[in-house]
Amino acid sequence: MKTAAAALFLLWFAGCGGGSEDLALDEIDLEVKVLRLDVDMANAARSLQADSTVDTLVLYQEHFAGYRNFITEWMFLGQDSGVTDAMVAGMMYGFVADSYGQDLLDTIQQALPSGSFDPSAALTPLFKRYRYYFPDRSIPEIVTFVDGYPPTAQAGFDQLVVTPTYLGIGVHYLMGGKFPYYPPDLPKYVRRRFNPAHLPALVAHRLADIAVPAPALDENPVLLDYIIQEGLQMHFVDKVLGPDISDTIKMYYTAEQLEWAQFYEGKAYLDLLPHLYEIDYEQVRRYVEDSPFTSQLNRKSAPRLGQFLGWKIVQAYAEKHPEEQLAGLVARTDYAQIYKAAGYRPPRNE
Repeated sequence: MKTAAAALFLLWFAGCGGGSEDLALDEIDLEVKVLRLDVDMANAARSLQADSTVDTLVLYQEHFAGYRNFITEWMFLGQDSGVTDAMVAGMMYGFVADSYGQDLLDTIQQALPSGSFDPSAALTPLFKRYRYYFPDRSIPEIVTFVDGYPPTAQAGFDQLVVTPTYLGIGVHYLMGGKFPYYPPDLPKYVRRRFNPAHLPALVAHRLADIAVPAPALDENPVLLDYIIQEGLQMHFVDKVLGPDISDTIKMYYTAEQLEWAQFYEGKAYLDLLPHLYEIDYEQVRRYVEDSPFTSQLNRKSAPRLGQFLGWKIVQAYAEKHPEEQLAGLVARTDYAQIYKAAGYRPPRNE
């Protein structure tokens, strides 16, 4: 398992990034520090395994006191008033003293030991680019942690926790596609991206969710609005990840899915055209929601083709308007104007 995790961390799919310019990252003064709460959780569990009489508050002071602010924002939703050290200590003790938690922590630390898993190195290029494009935005403090799993994937999963101060990374969702602890109904096409190689893309997509406003529902958005909004998100992801990260990683595609999307780009666009100005959430779901394929087409198609085509449209717009800065572009909501100004003309391969 340890070897497999190391290989996953070094894996980068073949193929260049989607046209994002390279930056002189050495000239950007930024050090991304990652606090390894997951390691301290594992150490606390080992302490209890060695001596089950360790006092809850003693365990807290030795392993968790330095993470109090994060734990408060994570577990208590930032409600610090009235939250005592004893309450925080009890929450953490409950997990690391449980046999399930101890087994999970031990398994994860064997797969992702500190020496081979370096989230700081993986995320520093991303946040340097983020600082370049958004110099006025603060860089969150990053904390890696471990939590349990919900009984079903439909309940959601805390792979990335965003608080006012922190970006929490749940490393229990970086264990590879075949890890047995995940919720049993978690789809294989989602499991594929749950590995350290996808960590920068997972973070970039989460940042994009925050940076790019969603279509306003009270304005009755049409399918085009969602397509361009998804394209703006992918343009953001492309820029902050840079050209060294492949499009397969950025899009969560396999190499075969990317090849399909590129080959059938023109045909997929023609299929999309009649629906662009429809107010039909079923069409939105078919084109942009996560799935194993784009159900509007066929089971062999690449998934989320609306996102892929939206990215291509926004790329076409950005190439024609190089003066427009990324921060301003991704904040726009005049989606129809972006679409018209892009003058997008896809290739047509048959």
